[in-house]
Formats: sequence, C-alpha cells, structure tokens
Amino acid sequence: MSEQTSDEKYLLQSVNNALAIIDVLCEHDNLGLAELASYMNLGKSTVFRLLYTLQRKGYVSKDRNSKYHLSFKFARIGTIVTKRSELIELIHPFLMELSALSGETAHLVTWHSDTEIIFVDKVIGTATISMQSMVGFTRTAHMTATGKALLAYSSPEVVGTYMELAPFIMQTPKS
Repeated sequence: MSEQTSDEKYLLQSVNNALAIIDVLCEHDNLGLAELASYMNLGKSTVFRLLYTLQRKGYVSKDRNSKYHLSFKFARIGTIVTKRSELIELIHPFLMELSALSGETAHLVTWHSDTEIIFVDKVIGTATISMQSMVGFTRTAHMTATGKALLAYSSPEVVGTYMELAPFIMQTPKS
C-alpha cells in the first residue's frame, strides 16, 4: 500500500474524477463515453455514472449522437466568478485605458499553475489585427508575451520551478 501525502487523504476520488471529466471536456469537445473512459483511464461504467450525475446537475449535455460536451452552465458560472472578482474589478478600468491608448487588446493574466497562465480579463482593442484569446484560456507561460512578462518579473524560485516543470516543446518555428 502506498503512503499518501497529508493533503491526499482528504481527496474524494469521485469528485476528483468528475472534475477530471470537466477538464477533459474543456480540452476535447463532443466525446463519447468510450473516448472519455479512455482519456481518463477508467471503466466505462464508472465514467457513465459520473457523466449521468454531471448531466443531471446541468454541467454536461449529450447530443443526439451520444457525444458529451460542457453545458452553458459554465458560461453562467464564469460570469458570476468574473463579477465577483476583486482583482478584475480593480484592474479592468486600467485595461480599458491601456486598450484605448494603444488600440490593442489588453489582457489581464495571472498564474494558473507552476507552468501555466490563465487569461482572466480582456478589453478588445480597435486594431485590425489582434490576438485571438478568451477569458479562461490557459497557456504554457513561455509561449505567450504576457507569460514571458510574468516570468521576467518573477522571483528566482518561481523561475527555477518553472524551468524544472515546464514542457519545452517546440510549437512554432520560433519557439
């Protein structure tokens, strides 16, 4: 029997698995039961029960081809989180001003994990060419200008952890 860390003993496996389904559906839209079970390395009966529960609570929907996707409930939740965020309330006026002065889209980005950033707010600029992004979008930090800025002003400890954990995979000819 493997030893658990002190935090892991409080982890509810069923809740963890249900949230993992949501994470998979964030990455891959319209997946069938077998596909989800394969991604999660779980049995189809377990995944079915989790999906059934998520569907009954309105978090996932199933189309006529028996493919699952996230429901619009997440849009509502995102709106609630955004409206309740003190950080966004504080920073949004500055994003508006920055966007108005530059004509560019202005983003508010923060750390999502040791290696990923998350876009938490944006104001669309008037420039004809702009970066396509959306609130909730996550990326490996060194793959974005905002992530590079966060890394540039991070402590040596944060950068050291990043260098150990980040996947340095070439995704463009210049990356």
